Amino acid sequence: MGKYAEIKPEDRMVRISDLIQQGRACTVERLARELGVNNKTIQRDVKKMRLKEGIKIKWDAGEGCYKLLEPVHKLSRVILKGEDAVTSLLIACSVLRDFRYTPLSSEMEELTKALTSNLPSKTAHYELIPQKYSFVHSQMASVNPKIWKIVVHTLNVNHELKITYKKPNDEPEARIIQPLHLRGYKGGWYIVAYCKMRGKQRTFSMSRILDAEDTGDEISAEAATFDPDQYFTCKSEIFRTEGPETCAVRFSPEVAVRVCEVTWFENQQIKANKDGSVTMTFDAADITSATRFVIEWGGEAKALRPRALVRNVRESISALAKAHRMAT
Repeated sequence: MGKYAEIKPEDRMVRISDLIQQGRACTVERLARELGVNNKTIQRDVKKMRLKEGIKIKWDAGEGCYKLLEPVHKLSRVILKGEDAVTSLLIACSVLRDFRYTPLSSEMEELTKALTSNLPSKTAHYELIPQKYSFVHSQMASVNPKIWKIVVHTLNVNHELKITYKKPNDEPEARIIQPLHLRGYKGGWYIVAYCKMRGKQRTFSMSRILDAEDTGDEISAEAATFDPDQYFTCKSEIFRTEGPETCAVRFSPEVAVRVCEVTWFENQQIKANKDGSVTMTFDAADITSATRFVIEWGGEAKALRPRALVRNVRESISALAKAHRMAT
């Protein structure tokens, strides 16, 4: 018997994929000899790898051995110690599961199953039921699955990408970009890339990419280097600005508790006032994003500074009132 004879079937299948991926001439006989089992066991394992695990493995009749049609990545075993660790895993899986409306749907579902498949349903201390946890995302922007796959692939392999991009109210435009960073933001997906036409880094909405093609041209390691912490002026925003803008907003006593409960901005500071209201100071990416934040609160929030924010809020409210003014 071989040195791997005592391993479990699932571990044996991982070992089979490892041996094939190493480029060895893996015949049935060689795999059986290496793993200390008979030929039928190897054939049964390979069939299960194809049908149940979705691994693209084929028999190459010309060379007389198994080959993988695409790389196989495996997760190391994770040992969870204590209730908090298990709870964290179940909540993380709930977050992954809610990506079912995105191009990541099937992959996220498979990953969720892989992470939870070995969890017992019950321990001596508590039940482990994934349905006890849920997570609600923002509304998800639609992305063409074909576009998603091409963009993500070029990002992973450092290739230039040719896209047809349509900005609001503009005609579609061809661009050659160098993908640097993919960012999920409030239900949308954005690719930060160096735009060769503009000669600078820009942020592109994945939903506005009408067509995408891998040019095959490689991006140098130096050009592909990207630090999101340095690029994004404000970590809570998606577009790079000249900011940040330091703002101050007063909130009424009616919403003061709610304001204090949430971290709206990374560096926010909240001061309680004698009348029960609170004043928040924070750094926003720009005046536009700060204006949206203030208006979301309706009459419960008042912009204090800077003057540009106060002016922008007034103009936005005026435009909103005009749009909803009833005809007489």
